[in-house]
Amino acid sequence: MTTFNTATGQRMDQSPMVQKVASFTRPANATQYAAGDAVSPVTLTVTAASNASPIVITTSAPHGLATGDRVFIAAVGGNTNANGIRRVTVLTATTFSLQNEITGAAIAGNAAYTAGGTVQPYLRFADVVPSNGGSGSIVAVRLQVRNATVTAGTFRVRFYTAPVDQIADNAAFTLLDANKAKRIGYVDLTILTTEGAGSDSSEVVALLAQPLPFTCEAARADLFAQITTLGTFTPAASDTFRLELTIRRDAIGDRMKLTQ
Repeated sequence: MTTFNTATGQRMDQSPMVQKVASFTRPANATQYAAGDAVSPVTLTVTAASNASPIVITTSAPHGLATGDRVFIAAVGGNTNANGIRRVTVLTATTFSLQNEITGAAIAGNAAYTAGGTVQPYLRFADVVPSNGGSGSIVAVRLQVRNATVTAGTFRVRFYTAPVDQIADNAAFTLLDANKAKRIGYVDLTILTTEGAGSDSSEVVALLAQPLPFTCEAARADLFAQITTLGTFTPAASDTFRLELTIRRDAIGDRMKLTQ
């Protein structure tokens, strides 16, 4: 199917229906969640931040990131330019450099690193639309957990058009007025189920009778999500969460690009 961008007239040889996946591993503990707690990736500890361009971050343990991931860095002392929402380029298992989250420009250091710092990865869905500022609708959500005994867990998935301050795992979610322009909406997921005595995972699928429409920001073609618990449940250490979205991209019929 051939479609055209309504703003630019550019031809887009892509399907209007796509599936996008984001996954993460939660911390290596079995701490019980209370209703309303965030379920988030492991928070990384910073041990160094080079005063260079770009800044290179060193973490105390393997970070598990991939080039292009977005992270929220906080509390880095001295070299404070490291703090904020950043794009990363992976260098080694424990180091990565920092770029502007949107433009990709290098983030330069502003002083010697002194102490502290945490890194919180974002749950990001890249290229949900063919071009920046595109629109569509979330029509289905699938959550898979690498844990066959998490069947008592129920979850809420909130969606955003831009990253917001990420909440650490097992911390209470806070709904902030400052994020209202970025909020798309949320989907509540019923109890996860598993099959067979040898299963090592569980899942739930929500087909939305009323899809969640969205329009990406002008400089973006991605979406972000946060998962919270709807009730108490006790996880297994280092559970892997995999969130899959089915998205219907907005499209128009074949259109010739208008010229003067």
